[in-house]
Amino acid sequence: MNMPAHLQSDPYTFDRVFGCCGFIDRLSVIIENTRGFCQTPRMSKDRPYHHGELQSALLDLAVVEIERVGYGNLSLREMAAATGVSRGAPYRHFANRRRFLEALISHGLRMINDGLAQAAEPYEAPIEKVRSVFDRYLRFSEEHPQLYQLCFAADIFIDLPASDDYMRDVQNKFNIFSNYISLLVPKHDEHYLEALAISCWSLLHGFAMLSTTRRLQHILHDKKYDTLCRSFVIEKCLSLPNVMPRVRHGTMVIGAD
Repeated sequence: MNMPAHLQSDPYTFDRVFGCCGFIDRLSVIIENTRGFCQTPRMSKDRPYHHGELQSALLDLAVVEIERVGYGNLSLREMAAATGVSRGAPYRHFANRRRFLEALISHGLRMINDGLAQAAEPYEAPIEKVRSVFDRYLRFSEEHPQLYQLCFAADIFIDLPASDDYMRDVQNKFNIFSNYISLLVPKHDEHYLEALAISCWSLLHGFAMLSTTRRLQHILHDKKYDTLCRSFVIEKCLSLPNVMPRVRHGTMVIGAD
């Protein structure tokens, strides 16, 4: 800035004018750097999830994450960060971690049921249909070992009873399983069918838990033996209707009519 000679001779005027100019320059820089800070915030048009979608997104992510960290180390906060929402957002859908695990169990049971239905669909003969269902059940436990363990983890419900939704899903799982078993014994009454379904499920579940918890890895060194054991378990389940105990007049008789 060119200052007139008569002003340059007055130190007070010089400092006042140039000081004011310097302040204005600094103020303009501050305004430029803070532009937009005081604007009214607007909601982003591309938020990653709507309210109803976040619950499904968290459960789908948990199905993958649980196999990496184990169900004991699942973190709602970490999954919230992975889905791009705030740490508190999941708690709008799940009251606490326990309720989240219950929802994940229900999700896992539905995955099992859907898999069983898909396995049964291609077959017409009851024996082949049920064999495929049993095989799919065990394969699910191999593909999702941590999720499978969570679905039947008793330690989750030591302190508090399970929710009604969870118990309904477990009962539904058993009912679907029983329906497939009934294809093998269409003429038996409800009590015998229930006993047979529990027996088959126990055999399958026992092998699945031994496998998913790696109790067999030091025994079955070759993968082909694991496949052979799975086949033995399945065939044993299929043979149970032929040795099903029948009670007549207080006497237990082995064999079907």
